[in-house]
Amino acid sequence: MIHTFQILKDRAGLTTLSEQLKIISTTWDIDKKDLLQLNLILDELITNIIEHGGGCSKCPIEIRLEKTNSQLKAHLSDGGPPFDPTQCKNTDLTLPMDERKCGGLGILFVRKFSDCCSYQRKDDKNIFKFAKTYTGSAE
Repeated sequence: MIHTFQILKDRAGLTTLSEQLKIISTTWDIDKKDLLQLNLILDELITNIIEHGGGCSKCPIEIRLEKTNSQLKAHLSDGGPPFDPTQCKNTDLTLPMDERKCGGLGILFVRKFSDCCSYQRKDDKNIFKFAKTYTGSAE
């Protein structure tokens, strides 16, 4: 099963994301926990694109979601400046809260809840892919 959509690179895009995930939640047979983790990963990635992506604020972010027999796969692309999330260092969670830099937990969530992720720059677009094994049906 494949579901594709575009969202604008603004805060309303997160509402569109939520609406699109509601659509797949009714048509794809996946557990609530897996859907929530997919939502968290996508929300973090898209928020980073919106807040740090520069360039055109109304340019679309293209999203392709695929459900296979055992995995949820996602493909995101945007026309912002090059940014490779796979090269970000992990946030040091051993530091006391008042010594940590603001941010950085989003990429940690992406890594924690996905099985693999990759980045490439092609045709002036950032292309980020990830896959997540899902546990079973929503029943």
